[in-house]
Amino acid sequence: MIGSVHKIIPKHFISTQPEEIILSPYYRYNPSVGYEITDTIKPGEGYWVKCSSPGTVIFPFRPNLISPENNAANTPQAIIFTWQSLICAISYHIQVATDSLFNNIILEDSTLSVTSKDLCNLGYANSYYWRVRGYCDNAWSRWSVVWKFQTLQQPDPISDEYALFTLNNEFGLRLLDPNRLVLLDSLSGYFPSSTLEFSSGDSIWYMISRTVEEEIDSLIAVDSVTKEVLLRRESYPTRWVMDKDKRYLINQFYDTLTFIDRLTFQLVKKENISMGGSIPSPIRSELYCFNANRGITVYDIDSFKVDRHIPINDNSIVAWHPRDLNISHDGRYLYLTVSTNYSLRYQGTFYVIDLLKDSVISKNPCGRLARISVSPDGNFVYLSDPLPISGDYIPIGEVLRYNVNTCGMEIYLKLNYFPGITIPGNQGTRRVIVSPDSRSIFVL
Repeated sequence: MIGSVHKIIPKHFISTQPEEIILSPYYRYNPSVGYEITDTIKPGEGYWVKCSSPGTVIFPFRPNLISPENNAANTPQAIIFTWQSLICAISYHIQVATDSLFNNIILEDSTLSVTSKDLCNLGYANSYYWRVRGYCDNAWSRWSVVWKFQTLQQPDPISDEYALFTLNNEFGLRLLDPNRLVLLDSLSGYFPSSTLEFSSGDSIWYMISRTVEEEIDSLIAVDSVTKEVLLRRESYPTRWVMDKDKRYLINQFYDTLTFIDRLTFQLVKKENISMGGSIPSPIRSELYCFNANRGITVYDIDSFKVDRHIPINDNSIVAWHPRDLNISHDGRYLYLTVSTNYSLRYQGTFYVIDLLKDSVISKNPCGRLARISVSPDGNFVYLSDPLPISGDYIPIGEVLRYNVNTCGMEIYLKLNYFPGITIPGNQGTRRVIVSPDSRSIFVL
């Protein structure tokens, strides 16, 4: 027989020493019906349970830690500590130290009313220890078990052959050293209106822009050495993408799908077809586009015909407003974000489609306007949380990270992690760029 002294204890909070010695459900006696199974241990009542051997039943009078997990490796320098709530606790006390005896404490907070705590600016390749206790009935509970984690190794500098491209309405196109963020080159005199597409190996920059005097957007091909405009044609303001064989530049704008020759800018194919957004496969002659029927249309680039449709059968979808598309570098997975519900703060959904099976294999909540960046090594997908133009959506300045191997999503970065940064009002993370070696990200 067991019982609780003064607190209600859910069954799943109870542990034993030795572990797993309980063989039966928990029973209580109800005078009107007799013995019955219960999921809760209430104070003042006795309960029966069958055990396989002598031991101790432990009620959770100390918090259970959640993350970062014990012995976790390669954790980022910005951490969110989380733990399970203690039933009786009105506040919590967390300690983080560089030693297991907590002689060198780097974080201590005994005023927490929530079960999480942020910490930033940790060192590279360092080991840290952390523990939590709760304040119950005018006394502190026992400390949790002590967990250890190690931060990631300091990344090597990004290779000098790579540059970071940025667009600015005042300065035009700028090329920065990705390690020191100093200016390497620029192309001024243009008013960029869309993202830059860079043709690797051809020394050509493609961008949608206009001069200060113009009012019409143009697609421009620029020689990266001489800064000479090689080709130019009028364009919709949406981005152009390139097929895997670098034959065409492709643009999707409302009901118009346009193909032009990449080397001459001459029109190859133009048709009226209702598809939103587009991303080409890096390994097949296919173009993936949103369609109005809550799914993806697969367009065959060689035949200029729709090949098939991939439906997204999700009964939880309230709305369907496509936002962004991206694809893994091996062409296996298609990633998309969709506005699916306006009643929640996380009003969007992030879907992962396995293109070998043409089926959804994972979905997670995200910001309604989330944009997608894929790590070149294929291990992670980053989602930004940008500000809208109309102001009808409030982002919270974070970057989500999806683990391709575990299909799990985590809050990877918050802007207010960084010392000295004060976020003016509600700030979004507009875009994430992943370095070619997958070891650094750049957040706009």
